[in-house]
Amino acid sequence: ITASMKKKCTFFVVDHLNRPFPSFPLKLTPKDASVHKPLRVQTQANGRGRGRLGRGIYVVSYDPPEDMPPEAWLVTPLRQELEVQDGEAQQYFQLCVHRVRFSVEIMLRTRFQEPMVLCPFVVKSLERGERVVARGTCSDVGLARCELPSGSFIVKLVPGEELPFLATSFDIHVTEDGSFAPREHVVETKSADVAVNLITPDGLPAAGCTFHLAPKFGDGGGGRSYEMSFKSDDEGRANATMSLMEPYIFRVKDTGKAAEYMPQEFVFMTDRPSFTSVVARTIFGSMPEKKIALVVDSSGSMASYLADVKAAMNLALVQQFNKSDRLFNIVTYTGKPRFFRKELVECTPSNIEDAMRFCEQIEAGGQSSMIQAIASALRLPGLEALYIVTDGKCDLGEEFLGRAKSHYFACAGRPRINTIGINCPPQRLTYRGLKALAMMTQSTFRAVCLEQDPGEPVGQILGPGGSLDTVLHNATTDEEGGGEDHGEDDGQF
Repeated sequence: ITASMKKKCTFFVVDHLNRPFPSFPLKLTPKDASVHKPLRVQTQANGRGRGRLGRGIYVVSYDPPEDMPPEAWLVTPLRQELEVQDGEAQQYFQLCVHRVRFSVEIMLRTRFQEPMVLCPFVVKSLERGERVVARGTCSDVGLARCELPSGSFIVKLVPGEELPFLATSFDIHVTEDGSFAPREHVVETKSADVAVNLITPDGLPAAGCTFHLAPKFGDGGGGRSYEMSFKSDDEGRANATMSLMEPYIFRVKDTGKAAEYMPQEFVFMTDRPSFTSVVARTIFGSMPEKKIALVVDSSGSMASYLADVKAAMNLALVQQFNKSDRLFNIVTYTGKPRFFRKELVECTPSNIEDAMRFCEQIEAGGQSSMIQAIASALRLPGLEALYIVTDGKCDLGEEFLGRAKSHYFACAGRPRINTIGINCPPQRLTYRGLKALAMMTQSTFRAVCLEQDPGEPVGQILGPGGSLDTVLHNATTDEEGGGEDHGEDDGQF
C-alpha cells in the first residue's frame, strides 16, 4: 500500500557551468517528518538520480560524508524546496549547484607508457602556504583523481619502498571554469640491483648460464646504454643494475660451440628487485670423452620429440665431432638396436656427412627396449661413454637397473652411461630411474624439456637445399651413409 502511494521521481543535477554532476549525494527531507522519512539519492555518471517519493514538500540538500570538513565540500551549501504532486506520471526535477571544487584526472605514466599503479599522492595549494587540499591513490591504470578548487597546486607523488617509482612533484593549475593542465605527467622509475634467478623448465637452478642484458631502446638502468654480460652462480643467480619498469632484452647467445643452454631471446621488464627466467638446456651439452656412442630412443612415444633430437645430433656432429680426433658411433633402438657403423669410426668429413644422413632417416615407431640397446652398445671396442636420449617410456624399475648393472660390470672398459631424459617430471619414477642409471656408472643425468612439436628443424642445420657443404667446409664423401641392423642376439653376452 505504501509503495502504491509513492511515485517515481528523477533528479537531474547540473553545476553552475551547466554540466552534469556525477556521483552527487542528495538528501531529500520532508517538511512533514511525521508522514515520510528522509530519502538519500546519488546521481549516476550522467548526473541523474532516481527515487520514489510520497506527495508533499521536500527540502533538498547536499549530503556529504559525515567526516568531510566544510572546507572540503564540492559545492556551496544547498537548500532548495520541491513539491511532489499527486498522480501516476513521473516527475522530473532539475537542480543547479555551484561548484567550488572540480574533478581533476591526471594520467601518470613512465616514458615507456607503463601506468603508475597504486601510488599515493598529496595535493598542496601554492597560494595558501602549501596547505593540503587533497589526497588519494592512483588507480590500477595510473589515473590520479581528486577534487580541487580553482588555483595553482603542487602534486607530490609519494611511492613507498615497494613501488618502482621515484618520489617526484609537479605543478597543476585549475581555472574558474574547471579546466586544468597538465592532463598527464611522465614519472621516473628507480634504478635497482635486480636479483636475476635462472631456472630450467623442471624447476632446477640453471647454474653457469652466460646471458646478456641490454636496454631495448638504448638507455637503461644507471645510465647504461650498452649490453651487459653475466654468468649465473651455482644457485642460478646473478645481480644486475637495471632501471625498473623499462624494457630490456634478455639473450642467451649462440656461441657456435657446444653449450649447456639453448640460445634464446625475449624482451621483459620488472617492477621489483628480482626477476626469474626459464632457460632450457641443450640436449647433449658438452661431451668431454673421446670415444662416444650416441644412443637414441626411436620408439613411438618419441615421435613428437624426434625432430628436435635429430637436429641436436646433427649440431653435435658439426660442433663437437667434425674434423676432431674423436671416435664415434650412433645407435637407435626400438625393439632392437640399429647401428650407424659396426664399430667406432673417425670423425672424417665423409663419416660425419654419412652420420647426418643416418640421423635424417631415423623414424619413430614400435616399443622401447633400452636394456637391449645398452647391452649392444657396451660391446663397442674402446668405448668411453654412452649418451642415451629417451623419454623413459619403458620399465625403469629395480629389475631394469639390476640388468643394466650386470651388463655394465661385465664390460671390461666400464664406459660411462650418461642419460638424457626428455620431459621427465622431477623426482618421478622415470626421472629417478634415469638418474640412478647414470649415478651407478658415476655419470651425468641430464633433464631436458622440449615442446611437442612435430616440425622438422634438421634443414636449419643442413642449410639451404639440404647441402652439407657449408657446414662441413666442402667435405666430400666416398660412400653413401647407411645403417646396419644388429639382430636381437647382439644384445646378449
